[in-house]
Amino acid sequence: MREGKTEIFTRSNNCSNIYITVCKMKYPLNSFKDLAFLIPKDWDGMTLLPYKFVIFFNNITESLAAVKYLRSLVPLAFRDKIKWFNSEMSPEFQAEESDKFNEGISYGLCCTESVGMVCIQFCCTST
Repeated sequence: MREGKTEIFTRSNNCSNIYITVCKMKYPLNSFKDLAFLIPKDWDGMTLLPYKFVIFFNNITESLAAVKYLRSLVPLAFRDKIKWFNSEMSPEFQAEESDKFNEGISYGLCCTESVGMVCIQFCCTST
């Protein structure tokens, strides 16, 4: 960051529809089973998921593996509603997917820093 060329934006996340929760992990990190709460067990695709989600990962490989796991929890017809989103995607794809997420067409994003916000950070590091 260079002085004079950096702008800092600070926004409150004091919003009634945003929840921050920290839970101790119960399962091995590479299983992603601790994210299963995002998809209700009885969800059949006939209704919308109760909420959309964005999960932040430290690297692209982890985000892809998480998408694979989360997609396994939903009916086949809805697996494309959970996507990965990272800096390797084209700007056009990023804009299109952001719009789909905002419109409720996509239900969940597994992201790296390119999404610009963090709703869930999976495996928070000590640094």
